[in-house]
This record gives sequence, structure tokens and C-alpha cells, in this order.
Amino acid sequence: MPPLSQRTSSSGNIHAFTKGAIVRIHLKDFMTYNEVEFIPGPNLNLILGPNGTGKSTIVSAICLGMAGKPSTIARASSLSGYVRHGANKAIINIELHNPDGQNYCVTREITMDNKSAWKFQGRPIPNTQIEEIIRKLHIQVDNLCQFLPQEQVQNFSRLKDKQLLVGTMKAVGKPELEQQFEQLMTMQSSLGSESLNQEKDELELKKLQEENKRWESDVKSFKERETLKVNVKTLEKKKCWLIFKEELSHFKQLKEKANEIGARYERAEARFEPLKKTIAEKEKTCRNTETAVKTKREKFNQTTSTANQEIYRADAHKQKMETLAADLQMKKAAEKKRLENENNFRRQILGLEKELEELDEQERNASAELIEIDMKLKEIAPRGTALTQRKHQVVEEIRNLRYEINEYQSKIKNIEDVDKNRLDLLSGDHGLTHTYQAVMWLRDNKHKFRAPIHEPPLISLSVKNTKMATYVENSIAFNDMKAFFCENKDDMNDLMKILREERHLAINVVHSPRTDEPSTSEFQPRMALSDLKSLGFHSFLRELFVGPEPVIRYLCKMYRVHNIPVGDQRAYENFGVIRDQYGTLFPTFFGGNQLISIRGSRYRREAITQMSEIRPSKFLGQSVDTCALEKYHAAVAQLEQRLAEAKAAEDRINQEEIAANKTRDELLHRKRSLQGIQANRRVVMVRLERVRVQLHNSESDSVDLATEEKNVKEKCGVSVRTLIKKMKEFTKLIDQLLVQDKEREALQIHLEVLRLEIHSARNQLVEEQEQIKSLKDEKDAADRLAQEAKVRAKQAKDDVVRSLRIRVNEELPDEIRAQFDPLPKTIPEIDDAIGSANARIHLMGSADEQIVRDFEQRESLIEQLSRKINSINNRASSLKDKMDKLKGEFLPPLLQLISRINTSFGRYYASMKCVGEVCLYTGEGDIDDDFKNYGIKIRVKYRSAEPLLDLSANHHSGGERAVATALYMLAMQELTQVPFRCVDEINQGMDPINERRVFDLLVETACRETSAQYFLLTPKLLPGLDYSPNMKIHFVQNGDCSLLCFKAHKESPCEKPSSTSSENLPGKCQPFTYKFPTKDTVPIEKLQALVQSDELKECLSNPHVRDILKSLVQSQTPETSIKEAMKEPIFLELAHACLKIVEPEKFQQELVICNVL
Repeated sequence: MPPLSQRTSSSGNIHAFTKGAIVRIHLKDFMTYNEVEFIPGPNLNLILGPNGTGKSTIVSAICLGMAGKPSTIARASSLSGYVRHGANKAIINIELHNPDGQNYCVTREITMDNKSAWKFQGRPIPNTQIEEIIRKLHIQVDNLCQFLPQEQVQNFSRLKDKQLLVGTMKAVGKPELEQQFEQLMTMQSSLGSESLNQEKDELELKKLQEENKRWESDVKSFKERETLKVNVKTLEKKKCWLIFKEELSHFKQLKEKANEIGARYERAEARFEPLKKTIAEKEKTCRNTETAVKTKREKFNQTTSTANQEIYRADAHKQKMETLAADLQMKKAAEKKRLENENNFRRQILGLEKELEELDEQERNASAELIEIDMKLKEIAPRGTALTQRKHQVVEEIRNLRYEINEYQSKIKNIEDVDKNRLDLLSGDHGLTHTYQAVMWLRDNKHKFRAPIHEPPLISLSVKNTKMATYVENSIAFNDMKAFFCENKDDMNDLMKILREERHLAINVVHSPRTDEPSTSEFQPRMALSDLKSLGFHSFLRELFVGPEPVIRYLCKMYRVHNIPVGDQRAYENFGVIRDQYGTLFPTFFGGNQLISIRGSRYRREAITQMSEIRPSKFLGQSVDTCALEKYHAAVAQLEQRLAEAKAAEDRINQEEIAANKTRDELLHRKRSLQGIQANRRVVMVRLERVRVQLHNSESDSVDLATEEKNVKEKCGVSVRTLIKKMKEFTKLIDQLLVQDKEREALQIHLEVLRLEIHSARNQLVEEQEQIKSLKDEKDAADRLAQEAKVRAKQAKDDVVRSLRIRVNEELPDEIRAQFDPLPKTIPEIDDAIGSANARIHLMGSADEQIVRDFEQRESLIEQLSRKINSINNRASSLKDKMDKLKGEFLPPLLQLISRINTSFGRYYASMKCVGEVCLYTGEGDIDDDFKNYGIKIRVKYRSAEPLLDLSANHHSGGERAVATALYMLAMQELTQVPFRCVDEINQGMDPINERRVFDLLVETACRETSAQYFLLTPKLLPGLDYSPNMKIHFVQNGDCSLLCFKAHKESPCEKPSSTSSENLPGKCQPFTYKFPTKDTVPIEKLQALVQSDELKECLSNPHVRDILKSLVQSQTPETSIKEAMKEPIFLELAHACLKIVEPEKFQQELVICNVL
């Protein structure tokens, strides 16, 4: 779209616009607008329209399009809140007038992630450059004196004096005044800081001077003491030098003595080596001789060993002969023993053979009897097996019966525990105390009645699945849940007489006779459950519980529990389908946690649906199955009878088993006795065989003693001959040993002589070593003393270097010698001088060195502070001269500006027969240069009896503050140099007289040719107001078509439907009544007033309004649908029209609140 400067303007001459004025606003997907273009005029632009139509959206677009922030508008907290619902981004395009060329086009794109993209003249541009362009055009959307949104109208009167002054200077386009004001405040702040710094420094200077004066004498004494310390240090330095000279001389003497002793040590070392060599040669000869002696000794030992071996061999032959003789004697004794054993074995064989003959006869007799016993045992065995099997079967049967009895008793206990819990609930519920007492009485007195009396369903009904108990309890009235059911009518009368009249118990009793036909066949659902499962139903209510037949029959007849389907959440979601297709078959059903009832309306054809959230189960969550309880008790009785019979059978079998076992034990005892005879025969046979084997082995081991004796004699003869031969060889070895012993003895004597010579040489060597050691110790001692003297001289030298800080030679430098010459010459004299000086220092007392340092530091600070104070005085004088000059430039134009505003402001108020003035506030007291407190005060007086007061919320109403705000902005209108000014709904809260006066003044001022562009937004105007040709009026109305409809019919818009009178509406309204009125129910007469409202009829004639209402009625989530509908302006108009008729006071109150906000 081309800029407006390149198109024909619909508002007249475009050159009437001032620089920066708005000539066009184009919005897309901004707040409630899909797309809109706004063409303002150059002077007053009056924007009219009902609330909610989008007037303030134009103000928001101007603010955000001119680099404003959401906080300035105070509508949405983030940028994304200004993007139309359903869109991804919003576009603001504002065209500003440029008299020197092409108009300025500023575009801002706002995305849902709170980000913005800027364009200037169609090109992307950073945010900082846009802000600079807006600033140069004097556009200030954050200045309430230029841009006053609806949400900020009341904040104008809350501006502080200084904020009003700054806003006024900005609004009239006087940046030089604002800059001068900022400079003056900065200079004032700097001057104040300089003055405070000067006072602080002067106090600090005075304090330092007084402190130094108090410590001056102590510092003087300290300096004298320091001079003495310096003299002491000089004496100590000379002492160090003298000590060094003495130590150096002592070192030289000790060094010469150490060198002399070292020469003597070297001569002794020279004598020691030849003697050492002689001893080594003799030791070598001695070792050779020792080797020869060792060889002779080894040879002698070897010969001795050979002789000993010969003696050993002779002893061995002798021992062998003795062993042969002993073996022969042992063999003779063994042969004698063997013969005795053979005779014994033969006697045992004869006895065992005789005993075996006797046992053979006994075994033949026992074999026949054993055969007879085995035949009897075989006859008894099947009977014993049969008894064992029968006993095992009976024991297994007893065990199974006991297990079944325990199972039934456990089930009975569980059921009785549930019954007890239900009775506890009855006794603990105050409203069911009588029912509990009646139940307990009936259980003790059932025998008094003709037919069974069933306990209330609270106890007698049992739910198959406890999760389904809540559906059962929500379907049956509580009075029937606690009622007793009698099958006999006379029993019912008797029960009521006893419990109600005699025992005074408030109970319910129902007569429900028992029939031959079961309730399941008589009461059937209208449709099979399989046809309803697709809708989310899983069972009928009757299938969820069990109980006495008369109770179930009564519930089917009264509550039709057999025809109430129960479903999950899907049934609730399919509510519409169930209502339309199955509503007549199943008027009541459960869907999830909702009980849904469908009833026909008495006034309309449509069905009325009631939904209620089901209550949680209180009693049936713990079900008592009375039928099962009776069945379990009967089963236990039958099983206990069978158990007694089985135990009796077990006793009979035990008696038979005892008799059979007795006979079998007697036969087995006799059998073991006969088998013992056979075992004894086998033992005798084994013993006989073993003795025979022993006799045979003994006969085989017989020895020929004569042959053995002959062999021994032959072996002994051989050994004697060998012994004689060995003795001859031993004699030869003895002769060799005598010769070898003489040779070894001669070598041993020669060796002893050599050892004596070596011993003598070694003694001489030891004497030489001791002499050398003595000289070595003396030499080491001398070296040590010389080294220690050297160390002391080195230490003394280091002390001199540290003390004098010079390189030490034999002589001192001239300047140091000049210092030392007047001092004492010897170390004792120097020590005396040092002691005297230290005594004087001690008598002068100890002064803290920190005091002197602090004194000198204060002296330095005193000098610095003196220079600093002089510098501050110079700067303050220069700064005051600049302030006086700048004040002379700033104050006259400011006073002239405020005077002109005051003149116009006062004139406007005078025309309204009120008083108003605008003045410069310079702060409290007589200080004229208190620029930080400068500000503008607005004083007004609306009634003659009251004084002229500062404009504030404490003294003036909202309407009075709105008048002052409007007239102050009008007073600036003639002086302003800004491109445009915008005020949103400033006339809200004004009385009609002031509203008319303010509007006339606004038209007069804003419609002048030289006046800046002005935007005034208001939802209403008084009739008969003045009109000016320079005024451009913009009407903002809700369209006949909703936004969604506009999208669908963008090419061919919907035609506005014709108004329909009440006579032409189809049908007639039926009289309306409340079935369940509440405390906040709207009275009938007020609702009937809606029928007479033409405004409401006009709204309802719009088809889009009817579509919205229809969608609300059919919605499954009404809250969400109402929130969406509230975004439609057409629906808001309908709501306002209804509220205005039904609650006019509340409507006016909310209207006032909206105006104030």
C-alpha cells in the first residue's frame, strides 16, 4: 500500500499536518482487529464508539508503534498479549507526515514469543535507531502530558510536582529547558557535594593539626633517641671490624701450625710402607707352608680313614657270624612251636566236625517249618496291604474334609467381619441408631415370626465388586436402604407394632412377598447389554449386587434397577447420542462419576437433562452376602458329619490293623529263630574250613634243621678266612701312618717359626701406625682449629659486610676510616661506649615508633588537605558562577512558559466559573537554588466556599481531577511543539455541565489551524455539542458479522438481518417458574422485563448472536465456551443489555468502575 502522501487524502489538504503528525494507521492481526486502516485529520480527531468496540486498540497501536512499552498502556503485561487470538504475529504500520519529502513509514511486527521487528521506509532497522527518529520528532508516548491512555488518566493527577514540570517541558517541545534543568540539578548536586566535602576536610584538617600539636614533644624526644641509636650502630660497626682483624690474625697462626704437623705426618707415612711390604712377603711364605701342612694332614687323615674302614670290615665279618648262629637258634624254636600248633589244629577239626553233624539234623527240621511260616506270611500280607490302603484313603479324606471346613469357616469369618463393620457403621451413625437396635433385636427373635424377615439392604445386599457400590447406593432412596422386608403381611404388622409402638424405634417396613418365579426372568432390560457396549456401558445395575429375592424384586419394581445401565467415562462423553437415540428406553443411566436423568419438559418439547455427581459409597463398599453365609454354614455342618463318619472308619481300621500286626509279629519272631539255626551251621562250616587251611599251611612251613646247621658252619668258615686277610692289610697301613706323621710334624715346626717372625714385624708395624695415628689426630685437630678460626673470620667478615655494606679487604675505605678514627681503638673501650649510650637511651624512656609514623603521616595529610580545600574553594566558586549564568538562561523562559500555561488554565477555569492556577514550586524554605525540588503545582477551586487547593485525590473527586487534567493539557495545546497529543476517555466521571464546557474548550483550542494534532477517545457524548470544520469524527462500531463469519463471507459480506417484532417471532413464551429457587435467583418480574426490551430484541435478531447462544447450550465444556464467547464484542453487547435490564444498579456501578479504571 503506497504512503498517504502519494495518495489522495480523504480529510482535505494533507499539508495542514505538522511534522511528525499521524496521517495513517494500518493494523493487521492486532488485538481484536483482523485488519483495519485509520485515516486521522490534522487537528482534532474525535473517536466515538461503545465500550468493547476497539477504540483503545488504536491508542495501544499508536503507543507500541511509536516505540512505547506495554507498561505505558497498562493493558497487557507482555507484547504477545497484543497479538490477535489465533494469529502468529501482529503488524502495526504508522505513517507520519514529512513536509520536506516522502512521509515517514514506521512498521513494527510483534510475534508470540514477545519479540519485535522494526522497519523504517520499508527497510529493517534496529530498535535504537527507531527510538532516535521518534525522539527527534518530539513524540513522547511515555509522557502523560502528551499521551494519556485510558488506564493512565487517573495517574496524571498523581504525578509529583517535579514529574509534572519535566513532562510539561517535554510536551511543549523545549528540550533546551529540560537539558538546562538537568544541568542545574547536576550542578546543584555537585555544589552540595563539594560543600559537604569541604566542611568534612576542614574538620579533618583541624583535628589533624590538634593531634600533631599534642604529640610534638614526644616526637622530638624520639628523634634524639634515634640519634643515639645511630651512634651505637656506628660503634657496633667498628667493633665488627676490630673483631674481624683479630679473627683473621688468629686464623693465620693456626694455619701455619697445621702445615708443620702435616709435614711430620707425611714423613711417618713414608716409613710405614716398606715395613708393610716385608710383612706381606712373610705372610705369603706362611700361607704356602700352611698349604703343605694341610696337604700332609689330609694324606694322613686319608690313610687313617682307610685303616678304620679295614677295621670296620673285620667287625662286619664277625657280626655276620654271630647273626648266622642266632638265626639257626630261632629256626629251631619256630619248628618246635609249629609242631605244637599242628596238634592243636587237628583237635579243633575233630570237635567242629562233630558239632556240624548235630546242626545238619536241626537244619533239616527248621527248613520244613520255615516253608510253612512263609506261606502264612504270604496269606497275611494282602490283608495288611488292603488295611493300609483303606487307612490311607480314610486319613486323606479326613484331611481334605478338615481343609474344606477351614476354607468355609474362613469365608464365614470374612463375611461376618463385613457384617460387623456394617453394624458398626449403623451404630456410629446418629441417624441410624434405631435401625441398628431393630436389627439386633430381630436377630434374637426371628423365631417369633411366620416367614423370614429380611434385614435392610444396607446389610443384606452384597455388591459383587466394591467399586460398583456407589452406583447402587446412588440409585436407591435412603429410606428404602434402611427398611426391613417382610414376606408375610401379618409379620409386617406385628413387627411394626413391636418396634414402633412398644420399643419406640423409628423404622421403615416393606411388604414384599416371595413368588415362585425368580426376579431375573420377570424383570428384563429393554435392550441387550451387547448392543450398548459401544457407547461405554459395561453392565446393568441389577447385575452388580446380590441379596434376598424379595428385596431384589422390590428394587426392580420400585427403582427399575434391571433397566439402569452403568458405564464409564465414554458413556458420559456419548451423552448426546444416548439422549437422542435411547433417552426413552433408558431415562436414567450412569456415565463415569455422573448420574444422568432425562425427563420430558411440561412446557417444551425438548427433554430436560439433569446431571449430578454421584456420592461415594458409605455402606455397601463392604458387602455382606447373606445367601452365601447360609450356604457356607450348611456346607460346614454336612462336612463335619462326614468328618465324624471318617474318624469312626479310621478307628475300625486301626483295630483290625493291630490284630493283623500281632499275628504277623509272632510268625516273624519264629522265623528269625529258625533262621538263626541255619546261620549257626554256616558259621561252624566257615570255622572248620579256616582251621583246615591253617593246618595245611603249618605242614607246608616245616624246616630241615640238619641242613640249616650245615649251611651255617660253611658260611662261618668263609668269614674267618676273610678276617685274617684284612688284619694283615691293617698292619701295613699303620706303618705308613707313622712315616706321614713325622713329615707333617717337621712342616708344622717351620710354620711356627714363620708365624713368630710375622708377629714381631706386625708389632713394629702397630707402633708405626700408632705414631701415624697420633700425628693424624694432631694434624686433624690443628686443621679443625684452623677451620673454626676461618669460619669465625668468615663470619666476622660477613658481619662487617652486612654492617658496613662494603667489599672487605685488609684496609678500610677512607670515608669509613674517617668515621672510625674518632671512636675508641679497642674492643673493650667500644663496649664501654656502647653501654654508656644504651644507658642514656634507656633513661630517655621508650617512645612508640608508630606514634612518629602517625605524626609524619598526619603532617603529610595536613599538607594534602590544605591543598584540597583551596582546590574545592576554587571549583565551588567557578561552579556557582556557571549556575548563576545558567539559571539566568533557564528561569525566565520557564517562568514565561508557566505564566502562559497559567493564563490559559486560569481563563479556562474562569469560563467554568471556577478558579485554577499553575505556578512554579521552588521547594520549602528560602533557598532559591533548590532545583531538585522544582516542580509545577496545579491549584484549583470548584466552590466559592473552599480555598484554592493543590490538585490531589485527597481533596478532589475523580471528575474534578479529570477536568483539571483536560484543561491543563488544553492550556499546553497552544504552546506545544509536539506532533500530536492523545487522550483516552478523559470525560468519564465528569458531570454533564463540566463535560460540555471542557468539550467546547477542547474544540475551540484543538481545531485552530496552528494547533497540533489531537486524538480524543470517548464512548459517549452529550447532545448538542459544538462542531468545527477542522474536527474529524471517527465512529467505531461492532459489525453485524462476527470475526469468524467475516472470514467465511469476506468476498460477499452478510446482510444485516431485518428487525423482527415480538409478534412475528415463532411460538409464544410459556410462563416461567423456578423449580428450585436459590438466594441469588433473579426475580421472575425482572426476567419478564427482558421480553419488553427493544435493545435485547435487536441483539437477538442477529443470527451470529443466536449461533453463539446455541453453541453455549450444546457445549460439553460450558466454562471454556463462555470464555471464548466473551471475546466476541457482539456477545458483550448482549450481556450488557441483559445486565442493564435485570440489575440496573449493578450495571451502573460496574460502568462507573470501568470509567474510573
